[in-house]
Amino acid sequence: MSTLLTAEQEARASRLRVDSLVVDALNTPYSPLVPDFAAFLGHVREGGVDALHVTLHERHADGWGWESVIRALSVWTDRCHRHHESIHLATQVGHIRQSRDERRLALLCGLQNAECIETDLDRLQTLFQLGVRIVQLTYNGRNQVADGCRETADQGLSAFGGEAVRRMNELGLVVDLSHCSPKSTIDAVRLSQAPVTATHVGAHALYPHPRNKTDDELRAVADSGGMVGVIGVPLFLRREGPDSIDDMLDHLAHIAGIVGINHIGIGHDNFVHPDASHFRTNDRIGFATGTSGLEDLMPAESLPGADRWAQYHLARLEGFDGIAGWPNLTRGLVARGYADAEIEGILGGNWLRFLAPFWDDSL
Repeated sequence: MSTLLTAEQEARASRLRVDSLVVDALNTPYSPLVPDFAAFLGHVREGGVDALHVTLHERHADGWGWESVIRALSVWTDRCHRHHESIHLATQVGHIRQSRDERRLALLCGLQNAECIETDLDRLQTLFQLGVRIVQLTYNGRNQVADGCRETADQGLSAFGGEAVRRMNELGLVVDLSHCSPKSTIDAVRLSQAPVTATHVGAHALYPHPRNKTDDELRAVADSGGMVGVIGVPLFLRREGPDSIDDMLDHLAHIAGIVGINHIGIGHDNFVHPDASHFRTNDRIGFATGTSGLEDLMPAESLPGADRWAQYHLARLEGFDGIAGWPNLTRGLVARGYADAEIEGILGGNWLRFLAPFWDDSL
């Protein structure tokens, strides 16, 4: 972070870090591939994160399938059982508050691709009963539900996708539109009878990467009563490096100006730590590596250089490179002049208000 804080600002940031409930609305170490779970928990504690949304997925080409999702859910459920003193599966908002009081991590399980339901809507109910609470409609590409952000011919939601959104509404599953195409995003907002979210995105107006949302998309999400989580992934925030937390704070400021301060939070999506070498490995699941296909989705002047884009998995976000860096975000918000109540909302309070109507704490 480029701005130095005064002693008074540092003290205020420290107090806010302790007093605020912190929710990371998407930050996943990709389920089974955490070589040292104790180290994982240590980094979470260092960051002061109280609730963490993780992706149920196995990091290989078929990792979005039904069996992969169920295996990943089994891994996390087993961890919650074996490490119950440190981590707790949260299926109600009350669980998040309870976990914070007990100094345990509240784990929120979700999908970043609804591909696993295939054409069986009853699978959504099965997932809900097993503890899943958030479902992103599609990843970067096209599935049976919707088009993703890397599809050049954007056809939006399918008829089946509309049925899936309605079923998710009935169950209390949160509809996540982070990787959806612009038309899919607007279609889902129009069809959903409940507020929607984009848990981890940037501002297209600042950098027209296909993973970032336009002002119209951001406004539509907020107008539904929804929430936008600001992403912290390098190369999604600016054309040229180096990337830093200041870039993330720029995107946050722009998005807050569009959606309002009560509709914004964080979905860092940058789980980098010394034990996460698997995250640095290129894969075959459509992650944003290489420039193939981007030429049709981004202005030529906005395309990153080939060398920079090829280093996606090696890129760092200075000041917030991994979940342990969360305290620097609080410092950055203080430096930028946000009020205490605004900072508390961005760090997690806004997410709790958004989630409360979905998950009946009496269940």
